[in-house]
Amino acid sequence: LDFNRMMDRHVWGGFFEGRFEDRDWAISQYEAHNQSVRETVPQDRLVDYVITEGWAPICAALDIPIPDRPFPNSNSRAEMSRRIALLERMKSFDLSRGKT
Repeated sequence: LDFNRMMDRHVWGGFFEGRFEDRDWAISQYEAHNQSVRETVPQDRLVDYVITEGWAPICAALDIPIPDRPFPNSNSRAEMSRRIALLERMKSFDLSRGKT
C-alpha cells in the first residue's frame, strides 16, 4: 500500500494539509496552486486547460492531429467519490495479515 501512504502523506496530508473535507479551503488551495503555475510557467509552454474542451487544446499545444475517437471521460465526480471511498477502506486493510 505504498501508493496509499504516498497519497496520505503528499496529497491529503501535504498539499491539502489534512483539510480536504473542508470544501472551500480545498478549492482555495487548488486555485492558489493553479495561479502559481500560471505565474511560474512561461506562457509559450503553458496550456491552461479545461477538461471539457476535449482534445483540441492539448493537440494544438503538442502540434499533433486530433485523434479520431471520443475524448475519454472517466474521472467524473461520482467516480472520484468511489475512488476516495475505496482508498479510505484500503487504509484499514492489513495486507501482511489479509484482514482488517
